[in-house]
Amino acid sequence: MQVVQGEVDRFLKAIIRRAFDRPDGSNPLPDCIAYARDQEKDPELRQVFTAVLDMVLAGRSLSRSMGKFPAVFGDRVEIVKAGEIAGNLDVRLRELPEPPDAPESG
Repeated sequence: MQVVQGEVDRFLKAIIRRAFDRPDGSNPLPDCIAYARDQEKDPELRQVFTAVLDMVLAGRSLSRSMGKFPAVFGDRVEIVKAGEIAGNLDVRLRELPEPPDAPESG
């Protein structure tokens, strides 16, 4: 599977947007991951994102779950892990570059 880093960044940024779309930031992480996964159109990436969601639901951290797919998430695993440890995951993910808009088909 060839992964475009912009797709992964879009997924991670969608998690953060969903997490903080309430004033108190109270959306649970699994709900945020599911929301981000549902935005993905590529079926292979959706499968990966679903597997990440399943691992988080089973009690694994987001970084550990993403770490099972190094070809997909690459250095983003360490960024997420650092954010989890420091307690500033939202800040770390907001610092990712803005992904380019998806090319329009047709």
